[in-house]
Amino acid sequence: MRRRPRRAAARLRRGARRGGTARIGIVFDWDSWWLLEQESTPTRLDYLSLVQDWYRAFWARDAVVDFLPADGPFDGYDLVVVPALHVADGAALTALAAVPERGGRLVVGFMTGVLDRDLRVPAEGYLGSLAGVLGVRVEEFAPVAPAPGGPAPVLRLSGALGELTAGTWAEFTHAVDAEVRASFDDGVVRSWPAVTRRGTGSGDAWYVATRLDAPSMDRLVGVLLDGVGAETPTAEPNERVEVVRRGDTVFVINHSAEEQSVTVHGHGRRTLAPHGTEVLPG
Repeated sequence: MRRRPRRAAARLRRGARRGGTARIGIVFDWDSWWLLEQESTPTRLDYLSLVQDWYRAFWARDAVVDFLPADGPFDGYDLVVVPALHVADGAALTALAAVPERGGRLVVGFMTGVLDRDLRVPAEGYLGSLAGVLGVRVEEFAPVAPAPGGPAPVLRLSGALGELTAGTWAEFTHAVDAEVRASFDDGVVRSWPAVTRRGTGSGDAWYVATRLDAPSMDRLVGVLLDGVGAETPTAEPNERVEVVRRGDTVFVINHSAEEQSVTVHGHGRRTLAPHGTEVLPG
């Protein structure tokens, strides 16, 4: 009886090493978590929820993600996302800058590179040495605060990415030599860049100067995945069903209490019982 669990564990280890068609990493930093939630910041930010915004969008598309330290290593990762690296030393900034230079895609969120490990503002300004890689310069923060007792304001964005919606945070960001993929349509930041992209090396670097809502984040993540040739195991993801390919095995998991269906590449339409699972050959 013990052989089957051992064989399954061995298959999982092989799958974890081989992964999928594109390796994706999200940077998670404990010091930034601690500092970003101090009362001295311009507005109240929840670091974990910022990270979860990104993770949830990848998860909904059945894209496997690794969590990585701020200084890497990032070798072999096609897409590296930095939700908010508030505290960043030179080693971390250098490692991140190398991602697009070697052909990867780097995506950086707001409140990154604000302080170094000694809590000093970088001489280059916000974003530190990453500003040149991203092709932007952050002039000033413009957090979006609700009126006392009122709803949180919503920011509309438009541009090459279509119509998007955001909130919580905005910035006066100059696109120095980056292309603007979305601009703010509301508030004091009206017409200022919200999402930018700069080709650098054989890859590219994106900057996101606001907090996108779930549908807008999903659209952006779809664009980011398409650009790195990521192939997900499902034709049309179902948010209640997790489909993950690990090496030569595809795991299908229904996380809901209702029967669910999903189309898996190479296996057609699969119907799962409530909380049901399937293990398919990859």
